Amino acid sequence: MTGQNKRVSRIMYLVWALGIILLAYLPGGANFYVLLLSYFVVFACYWFIINPKNRIRLKSLLFVAVLTRLLIIPASPNLSEDVFRFVWDGQLVISLENPYERTPSEWMDEEDQFPRFVDRDLYTNLNSKESHSIFPPLTQLVFGIGNAISCADSKGAAFWTKAFLVGIDILVLFLIVPLLRRIRRYPGMVAIYAFNPLVLLEISGNIHHEGLIIFFLALFLMYFFGQKGIRSGIMLGLAAGIKLLPLLLIPVVLFLRGFKQRLSFAISAALIAFISFFPLLFSRAYVGYLESLNVYFQTAEFNASIYYVLRYLTIWIKGDSWIEVIGPLCSLLFLGFYTFFLLYWRKIGFDKNRLIDMMVIVLSMFFLFQTIVHPWYILPIVFLASLSGWKFPIIWSGLIIISYHAYVFNPHQEIIPLTLMTYVILFFSAWYFDKNRFVKMFRKVKEVES
Repeated sequence: MTGQNKRVSRIMYLVWALGIILLAYLPGGANFYVLLLSYFVVFACYWFIINPKNRIRLKSLLFVAVLTRLLIIPASPNLSEDVFRFVWDGQLVISLENPYERTPSEWMDEEDQFPRFVDRDLYTNLNSKESHSIFPPLTQLVFGIGNAISCADSKGAAFWTKAFLVGIDILVLFLIVPLLRRIRRYPGMVAIYAFNPLVLLEISGNIHHEGLIIFFLALFLMYFFGQKGIRSGIMLGLAAGIKLLPLLLIPVVLFLRGFKQRLSFAISAALIAFISFFPLLFSRAYVGYLESLNVYFQTAEFNASIYYVLRYLTIWIKGDSWIEVIGPLCSLLFLGFYTFFLLYWRKIGFDKNRLIDMMVIVLSMFFLFQTIVHPWYILPIVFLASLSGWKFPIIWSGLIIISYHAYVFNPHQEIIPLTLMTYVILFFSAWYFDKNRFVKMFRKVKEVES
């Protein structure tokens, strides 16, 4: 790299870091246009940084990525109100109360038996007062740890929960490097994850626990490619314990050709996932949990793609959106395509070397059929892109910030044509950047190798 290129590179890193810090400390999603401009400037720097031609020393890369994460720990979450529910649930946990047994509204009606460590002032900021908690037990444990460290102080709980998740995210960086070496990829590809603005904004900034899922997915892949069936199963089971999404990946692994640890992997993954959700069996907590899941997926909609297209078709034909019908229909369509792809990939003989590619396709397809796709949902796909070189997840992480336009309005209101436009751009960019990869996914393994 020439001296001039080095200076340009340093400027890009500096602008990127300052932009990330600005984004973390911005005073809320209502400043959407400032958010959008700042984000796209940072994303442009990010696109320059991850260019394979701009290789820098791995130690320097990791130093900048870690330092930036540490600098934004004190920033208050500014794009999501979920942090209030995280703290509320954590305070219920350290009060030895079941967070799934009652809704916040039901707890507020209690005068004599109100939980000892719960801060009543949090209630006004909750965005789901009438719903049971939707976060799995392992996630509740993390919320409880944050509150325990802060002695149930609400601001302190948010800080320590964020510090814990940032620490996990930093560990992910140091897992990706040896993982890339294990799968014979250039270690500098860690920059794709390390410098991704969405990763820092949603994990280090807004305290979303997708970082925990990514942590366990990284360990799963490390053990999987190390031929450790039981350990890889345990890690995927723990990832599912944080959020149900990784359960989709178990059949993908089982359908791979030549995977000799199939039985031990399946048993350990299923067992750990069951143990992770076992607390839901106490006091029939699963009833409230499943009720919240059902309400979430059948009444809420945000940043969807295929679902919005089907919804508009039903409005045009019937005059009603029919979310109660279209939501389950989208799930059935996904299951149909998912089953077809599994059987097809099994037939053409994909082995473990194509696992990450299969994971990218399955998770992306899942989100395309969902009624709700918050920006932080796609972070596991960004992580997988850092291991595989797929470009469209990176583009997606840039476009999805536009979904925050809904926060300009009070109450929140989404401009559906704008949302659909972002998906059209995503589809075109996926075909432009990853066309050859998509084609390979439908060729026989012998044809691909030749």
